[in-house]
Amino acid sequence: MGQGVLYVIACGAPPAREVGRLVSLAQGRGWNVCVLTTPSGRRFADVAGLERLTGHPVRSEYKDPGEPDVLPTPDAVIVAPATVNTVNKWAAGICDTLALGILVEAIGKGLPLVALPFSNRAHAAHPAFAENVAKLRSWGVTVLLGPDVYPLHDPGTGSRYLHLFPWAKAIEAIEHGNPAALLAAGKIDTPLRHPDPAHLHLTGTGLTHLGSASARDAMHGATELTDSMKMFKMGIEGGKPAGGEGGGAEGV
Repeated sequence: MGQGVLYVIACGAPPAREVGRLVSLAQGRGWNVCVLTTPSGRRFADVAGLERLTGHPVRSEYKDPGEPDVLPTPDAVIVAPATVNTVNKWAAGICDTLALGILVEAIGKGLPLVALPFSNRAHAAHPAFAENVAKLRSWGVTVLLGPDVYPLHDPGTGSRYLHLFPWAKAIEAIEHGNPAALLAAGKIDTPLRHPDPAHLHLTGTGLTHLGSASARDAMHGATELTDSMKMFKMGIEGGKPAGGEGGGAEGV
C-alpha cells in the first residue's frame, strides 16, 4: 500500500523550532510528511533541516498562477503549534496565507484534522479564542486543548516549557477514531491479497454449519448448486489445510 500524506502546519510559536520531532513520529508510523508553515512560523522553523528530513520543500506562500504544485495532496492535516491567531482566523474562514487556505479547504473536504494550540494564559482567556475552538470542534476538528494536554503558561515564559509540548498526542489523535487517516497511512488493509486484483472476488456465504446450508439450498429450490453452496462445499471438501498448503478455494 502507498503511504498516506500528512501535512504538518507549524505556526509562529517557539515549538515550531522542534516540529521535526512530530515529523519523525509520523514517519515512524508510516506517513509521508510534508511541512508547511505560516509566514511567521517560517522564522522559527529549521527549513533546511525539515526539507532534508521529509524530502519535500517547506512551503509558506501561495504558488504563482500556472505554477505546478510541488507537494502531494494531503490525506490528513495536523496544525502544531497552532497559535491563537491561526485558530481565530481559521474559524472565521480567512485564507490570507497558504496555511490558512489549506486548513479552510480541509474542513470542506472532510479531511482528518488535529490542532495542538500553543498559547499563554492571557491570549487563551480571550472570549473569541474559546468560541472559535468550540466552532472548530463542532466542524469535526480535534482541538487538543486543556490542562490534561498541555498547561497554559504565563506570558513571556513559553520557551521554558517546550520539553512538555505533547507532539505524540497530535499523531495519536489524527489516527484515533479516523479510519480514513488509518487507511491513508497503510494501517488498514484487506485480509488477503492476490497478484491480479482485477480478478479477485472476496465474499462470504453467510453459511455457518451444514443445517443452515441445507435450509438455504432448499429455500432457493434450484436444480443446480447456488454460488453460496459451491463456496460452502469448497470449504467442506477442502477442509482445513495443513501448514503451508492452500485451502479449498485456492485458485478460484
